[in-house]
Amino acid sequence: MNEPPTPTRKRSRPSRPLILRSEDGQDFTVDYEDLKLSKLVIESIDDHTNITTHNTHTHKNLEILPLLKIKGVILSKVIEFCQHYTTDPMTPISMPFTSDLMEDMVQPWYCAYSSVDDVMKYELLSAANFMNIEPLMDLMCLKISVMIKGKSGDEIRRIFNIPLELSPEEEIDEENSWAVADGGVV
Repeated sequence: MNEPPTPTRKRSRPSRPLILRSEDGQDFTVDYEDLKLSKLVIESIDDHTNITTHNTHTHKNLEILPLLKIKGVILSKVIEFCQHYTTDPMTPISMPFTSDLMEDMVQPWYCAYSSVDDVMKYELLSAANFMNIEPLMDLMCLKISVMIKGKSGDEIRRIFNIPLELSPEEEIDEENSWAVADGGVV
């Protein structure tokens, strides 16, 4: 069982552990208070949707929430974000952006957190969307928007691995481009 480190802090009420299970079967024991950023977790716990119980030697009826669309490595990063946010909330990201630099918009920890490879960026954004964690969605969207700002369409297609697909009309125009010069037919 993987357990991310829990920051030390005073709790206003007793701990309520629950287990998050990733798509690859990794279990993460986390305090419910650390996951209150996730509307999915709140709704699942409150409605007992998709929840099973498990007894351990230290807890009776420990709640298990399967998150079958999120890999363990990504879920670990999501938990890390939520735990940090609980003790040091991210500065709200204002629109329009006041700067081209992330460092001017969010605290250093959040800048470092979002400095991951492109695949992880997209998987964190997808996990934040699935779990409905608005601050994490905002952070990853900010990181991606800063990454693509000022890039050409071709560069953006390369970044997102989007193939250049032309519409049927564009294909005809492309095929016949030799016949048109300076806006007129040659």
